[in-house]
Amino acid sequence: MGPARCGTLNDDPLRALGQRGFTLIELLISIVVIGILAGIVVFGVVSFRNDANNSADLANLKILNNASVAYEAAAAPGQGLNDLPNDIARMNALFNRGFITGDGSGSKIITPKVAGRSFVWNSSTKQWQYLDTAVQGYDLASSTINPTDFKTIGTWTNGSQGFTATEGRLFVPNARTDYAISVTATLAPGAPYGGYGIFFNTTITPTLGDTGYILQFDRGIDGNRGAIIIRSRTNGREADPPVATYNSASTGGLVPDRTVNSGWWSAQHNLVLTVTSTSSTGRNLAFQIDGQQVFGDFSFTGPATPSTNQTGFRSWNWPTTYSNLTLTGS
Repeated sequence: MGPARCGTLNDDPLRALGQRGFTLIELLISIVVIGILAGIVVFGVVSFRNDANNSADLANLKILNNASVAYEAAAAPGQGLNDLPNDIARMNALFNRGFITGDGSGSKIITPKVAGRSFVWNSSTKQWQYLDTAVQGYDLASSTINPTDFKTIGTWTNGSQGFTATEGRLFVPNARTDYAISVTATLAPGAPYGGYGIFFNTTITPTLGDTGYILQFDRGIDGNRGAIIIRSRTNGREADPPVATYNSASTGGLVPDRTVNSGWWSAQHNLVLTVTSTSSTGRNLAFQIDGQQVFGDFSFTGPATPSTNQTGFRSWNWPTTYSNLTLTGS
């Protein structure tokens, strides 16, 4: 029997194989490959979830429209869905009469699963629509005027401060029933006249003839004293006289007399118009300027439905620059 041998590292084949280990490059490559595979998996899961949510929303849209056809067939005169004040009331009616079962959570309201979308009733076609009603925000100081987003009449320029026009109209879609329009605008100094307006509850023709309403920041009205006014419009022409006037006297000086405070009329202002439903065709407009409410009780009716509703601007007689437009609501 020979002498005993002491074991060495090379005597263990498993340890010998592991002696070399991984280099830093190999580890980095492994990490990158794992990251790519994980990204593919996550993207696939998110895409699958989005597709599933969209399919569920389209199925619910079909349920809503079928239920609404049945409801209208059973409704007495004057009690149809168009006779209800808003979409929440319409879904409540469908639920209470047993035409829909809600969203499964006990709620009477069916809400889309895809974020930023809404089921909106079209009173003209008597059908529900599946619309993107998330916040629309336009930073006009960094936007370009293109026909995809904006329809225009007149000469408009865009610069570092926003969109500017002396004579012109600009329109953007506003697929909402109840909504708020926030605009930041500046009427240039140097004249006792000129102004700008914000369209609401308005439809347009292919040639951009607008019908509906406009709130106007009118520096030259009332003997150049200035006022906030509301006019109705038909096919691009305004009606006279204004349907409502808010001047220094009626607002307690909130809208100042231009002959007393001309600087206010050429300062930058933030204007917010809020439209809410009061009946199937009735609406209410509230208006704030720089965070202060000028009025909250202008009642009106109009032809616009969410699928055709437009907003936008009108400039006349003097340059106005619009730096921001934000639309919210449903």
